[in-house]
Amino acid sequence: MHNIARLIGRQLNPVVYLQAIVSVAGTVFCRRGLLWEMSKRDIHDRYAGQWLGSLWAIIYPVFIISLYIFVFAYVFEIRGPSSGKGTADFTIYLLSGLLSWMSFQEILGRSPNAVINETSMVKQVVFPVEVIPLKAIFSAVLTQTIATALLITFMFFKQVNLPWTLVLWPVLVAVQIVGMVGISFLFSSVTPFFRDTKDIIQVTSQMIMYTTPIFYSMHMVPTWAKPVVLANPITHMVLCYQDVLYYGTITNPVSWLVFTGFSLVLLGIGARSFVVLKNFFGNVL
Repeated sequence: MHNIARLIGRQLNPVVYLQAIVSVAGTVFCRRGLLWEMSKRDIHDRYAGQWLGSLWAIIYPVFIISLYIFVFAYVFEIRGPSSGKGTADFTIYLLSGLLSWMSFQEILGRSPNAVINETSMVKQVVFPVEVIPLKAIFSAVLTQTIATALLITFMFFKQVNLPWTLVLWPVLVAVQIVGMVGISFLFSSVTPFFRDTKDIIQVTSQMIMYTTPIFYSMHMVPTWAKPVVLANPITHMVLCYQDVLYYGTITNPVSWLVFTGFSLVLLGIGARSFVVLKNFFGNVL
């Protein structure tokens, strides 16, 4: 019982999570060149054999954003919530939250198989396995950046005054990347031992999306359901992006704190899980 208590106490000690973050950060920094090359190869391999090749990394977000703009701006012509700046364009409201979720969802979907798909590399004694889960993040952020640039172009076209809060967009992306790194480490390290992880994520992703105020505003949520929506951490990420891209002011200061704290906690848990479990990958792959 004493040993169990010590083990539990150690897992509750924030120092071990900080040590794990420092450990993986040091390895990734030292092998940043390798990570960059693997990230580029990841994009190339996704479109290998196709005529347009890596250009699909640009064509895909252009097509998706154009489709959303056509449907919601010119077919349905739905009005969005009042932004307090005279803007009530539902397309801008929708995309301001959806783009970050699409990026986060991509990492949720790809991270479980990150280690499993690179068995040969993992079994090499000297290979820095820490870089493997992170190679998909560059692709996800690149797509989000291109899509956001298209959204800003659409705002110009609609003669919407660009909000000053756009300067905070890189800050939000940085916080989001921290969370995605944590997700990547966590699920890539757990899946080799629990193969149902990917299927569980696919099911819960749908629930997460529809309990996030992307297609609707918080004002539309019934009072009894608001605790459920606010308990979803992705809600706070989306609310932050809506502040930056749609409302043009910090309307949800608590969400900024929650989103930042959530990302840091994810990073700590993910890094700790990876550091502990990576030594056993060879036994289960």
